[in-house]
Amino acid sequence: AMRGAAAPGGGGAFRSISELNPYQQRFTIKARVTAKGPMRTWNKPTSSGNLFSVDLLDGSGEIRGTFFKEVADKVFPLLEEGKVYVFQETSGRLKPSNKQYTSIPHEFEVTFGNVTVEPADDDGAIARIVGDWKKISMFADGGGPREGNVDIVGVIKAAFPAGQITSKRTGQELTKREVVLCDDSGYDVRLTFWGELALRDDAFFEAQPVLAAKGLRVSDFGGVSLSSGFGSQLIFDGQEDPESLR
Repeated sequence: AMRGAAAPGGGGAFRSISELNPYQQRFTIKARVTAKGPMRTWNKPTSSGNLFSVDLLDGSGEIRGTFFKEVADKVFPLLEEGKVYVFQETSGRLKPSNKQYTSIPHEFEVTFGNVTVEPADDDGAIARIVGDWKKISMFADGGGPREGNVDIVGVIKAAFPAGQITSKRTGQELTKREVVLCDDSGYDVRLTFWGELALRDDAFFEAQPVLAAKGLRVSDFGGVSLSSGFGSQLIFDGQEDPESLR
């Protein structure tokens, strides 16, 4: 039997994200979009197209979802980060999750096919973000990981001016901004934002917002530092209590 509340349109019940697996192509989920990536395009001799990815969260867990081509064009303008939607899918494909691109622990990720998306009431039942929150003090005295991802809640204590760099790999111009993130363990760490986020005005950072950040990349470049990437989820808040995020 399917568990959960009734789904609209006679689609039976909502399926829990944690239960999604490759043996079902038809399912209806109600989930919060905790992260929405940019539309990306590819051009190869054999094919071209566009895609974007989202992170979806419900009360049972989280999964990475990707939309391609016409479906991506249709759904991209409908989805807003932080909002809750009902996704009704009849031809979805689930494949093993690529951990290179996501810190979500779900065994699978979903490629949406014939999907309809409807906004849903946000009754607060689905958390805004769920993380395995760590203290910055774990990096003290050369401790802590030097690669992989980490989830941290902290205050942006200081921000440096945004600047341009050229990517060695792609030759693209990138905007970056470094900030200093500190938490109640009394330690701080450098954190780099890229792109649109780096271009937010100085006043935004000078207000010392609280940041709940899931999936920050750890690197050991000139001492440990963190950076946000495609797979990161970020919630900025003036007076967020980390406990209420769990």
